[in-house]
Amino acid sequence: MQRVEYHTTILNNGQLPLPGKIRSHLKLRADQKIRVIIEVPNPDEHRKRYSFEKVRGLLDGIKGNMSSEILADRKDRI
Repeated sequence: MQRVEYHTTILNNGQLPLPGKIRSHLKLRADQKIRVIIEVPNPDEHRKRYSFEKVRGLLDGIKGNMSSEILADRKDRI
């Protein structure tokens, strides 16, 4: 079994586009049956990944910047 993963958006007519490059790479015919698995990202997971606390930790070791003060100010306003 061959596997390919790619990201796409649902078209207005409800179809999921399959890039031609992938179709030709897998040598898919127009009438060929394929298995489709849909995975929808959780928006909360995205927010957690880019939290201000994480950014503060990443930028903490950089000298001569105002990143920690900016992030502290932002955290106080939230």
